[in-house]
Amino acid sequence: MRSSLRATTALGVVLLFSASAAGPALADDGPSSAGAVGDVSVVEQTDSVTGAQETQDASGAYRGDVLVRFTPVADTGFHFEADTGKATYSTRAGSDDYSSVTVSSVGTGYFRLDTRKLPDGQNTLDVTVTETPDDTGSGATAQTVSGTVGLTVTNPSAVFTSPQAHTLVWGATTYTVDAQPATDGSAIDHVDFYETALFTKSNKPRATDDTAPYTYTSTYSAMAYHPVVQAVTVDKDGYRSAPVSLQLTATPGPTVTATTSAPRLAYGGADSMDIAWTAAVPYGWNRTVSDPKRYEVWLTKEEVAVDGMTVRSYADGDTQFSPLQVQNGGVHHIDTSWGDGLDTSAWSVGTHTVTVTVTDSTGAVGTASVKAVVTADKLTATAPGSVVLGKSVTVSGLLTAGTGNPLAYRTVSLQARPAGSTAWKTVATGTTNGNGTIALTTKPARNETLRLVAAAGTKPVSTALKVSVSPQVTLKASATTVRRGVTVKFGGAVASKETGATVKLQVYRSGAWTTIASKPQSSTGQVAFSVSEKTKGTFTYRLLTVATTGFAAAHSPSVKITVS
Repeated sequence: MRSSLRATTALGVVLLFSASAAGPALADDGPSSAGAVGDVSVVEQTDSVTGAQETQDASGAYRGDVLVRFTPVADTGFHFEADTGKATYSTRAGSDDYSSVTVSSVGTGYFRLDTRKLPDGQNTLDVTVTETPDDTGSGATAQTVSGTVGLTVTNPSAVFTSPQAHTLVWGATTYTVDAQPATDGSAIDHVDFYETALFTKSNKPRATDDTAPYTYTSTYSAMAYHPVVQAVTVDKDGYRSAPVSLQLTATPGPTVTATTSAPRLAYGGADSMDIAWTAAVPYGWNRTVSDPKRYEVWLTKEEVAVDGMTVRSYADGDTQFSPLQVQNGGVHHIDTSWGDGLDTSAWSVGTHTVTVTVTDSTGAVGTASVKAVVTADKLTATAPGSVVLGKSVTVSGLLTAGTGNPLAYRTVSLQARPAGSTAWKTVATGTTNGNGTIALTTKPARNETLRLVAAAGTKPVSTALKVSVSPQVTLKASATTVRRGVTVKFGGAVASKETGATVKLQVYRSGAWTTIASKPQSSTGQVAFSVSEKTKGTFTYRLLTVATTGFAAAHSPSVKITVS
């Protein structure tokens, strides 16, 4: 690697410093062998930082400020223009003015060199002086003579270990430096950190840390920009390292907002999910530049994802309909406003997260999310709670999307589960009308639970409805007028025909029905009773069936008997 610094004084002195192996002690660029810059050497000088007398260390290397001395000798027919000027060095670490260089036609020149800005190790210093012809009319032109000297440099060092250059940061950001002492130098005293106002001898550091690991924390919160932080290691003797710089990208990422007008959706894609968003580069990045595309930072990508899966993607320079569609002259976008309708036909019932992710040309990302709920279809049902055995019962239903919109012309089935069974059986099927309503009829043979079931969509099932079935009960008397003590025979029939089910004969006395006899019914549902009243009067009788698993309780019409 070659690192050099070069300047020309008003006297025509050119100072070239290169990081390479030392060359010959003297060199002559002129046409004769007389001209040269001789006796180029490093001499002692008081260090301007520490005030100490500068000497070589034990390794023969130099630190801090040193004085370079040289003696120019002109070629025959040439001379040096006597004057005094400044020597300015431009190195890998920046530029700085050091000291005067005095050159006379016969004499010695000097300049001061700050080795802190030079690469550590062996370096070569080239001193070149321009000489002027004595006879300007002879056709001779100005030319140069030069000389060299080797110089070994060793200083403390500073290296940023984190973060990496051009890292995207925002908020509190900590910089860490690895500081090492010079060879044969003293221990590290502290590290100075510079930001905004970078390192010069007159600038004060932004922060100083005297404990390893050496860190500096800066907080970025106002605007996006490229901060530059410099670090300088200082040892116990006051020698400084060359400043090292680190540039980052401080940005919060693009600002993104997203909204939806449809947070509740019907299942099956009946509703599209509308999402609208705006995006912009953060404050600080919207500066115009000379580039034909005009902006320093611009939006490069916008994506829409549903539950983490990208469903829309737009890129800077799109030629088709897009928020980042190429503009006249190829001007980039620094802000956009866009909207999309998303197909929801494959969305499951439940909550879904829709995220808009926007990337700018620095690589920074901004996001915004909205949630949408896909609702299940709904099926409601109503029916009478009881029915007489042998009669029909109608179940009415309404099928709607979860958003409340009716679902027309959808197939719906009526299912029944008889008492004592766990299995559902379809007993009727139909189609909803344009309003989403339906009516289906069944004739229960015993107590049943009924429900409606939709065949499509989320296949909703209505609430189960219990329907009690009451059997018809009849009662006949052998006579309606009898004398006291005469037996009256009653015959009854129960339509349920439940063998063994209890049937009671009751009489109405003192404002209440009283059971006077009970028997199990036969397999034909028949039952018989005999009654003999001992007192005169009119008596009212009825036949009552006790409720069973299969049927509700029921009673016959009443029968009146007059006893004289």
